[in-house]
Amino acid sequence: MELALAAGDKATMQKMVALWSTTSPASSLTQSKNRAELFLISQAHIVNNEADKASSALRAWVASHPQDALAWQLLSKAYAAQKQTIRAIRADAEGQVSLLDYAAALDRFRAAQEMVKSFASAQDRDFIEESIVDVRTRQVQELLKQQRQYEKDAVK
Repeated sequence: MELALAAGDKATMQKMVALWSTTSPASSLTQSKNRAELFLISQAHIVNNEADKASSALRAWVASHPQDALAWQLLSKAYAAQKQTIRAIRADAEGQVSLLDYAAALDRFRAAQEMVKSFASAQDRDFIEESIVDVRTRQVQELLKQQRQYEKDAVK
């Protein structure tokens, strides 16, 4: 499957995903306990225009493994493939938080806030996602402040 992913061979990936789902003991992607299997199948789903399947499984994974930066990055790709830009940016920011790169995370959260302001109508907005972004922005601002203070104290 990795070779098919690298080559962009959608037909082979579709066959392998179908085969995996009938033979795997965890036939549902969301039940997968194996990180490598989850990521590989999720990537295949994204390439096969089935990003919704990948995003639901990856959401469940990051809920129980919030420090998994690669999972956040993959979730960001799944959201982007579904044209859910704010969610994609937030997932990318959460990945940066898990890497303790609070400055980069804050940058992404602020970009999401700016993008929300550009929406033409309330119909285009996801108010719950906006609230999450606002709260996480404030939390990451505080974490960045603490990190900078720690660095400043360490230099003394």
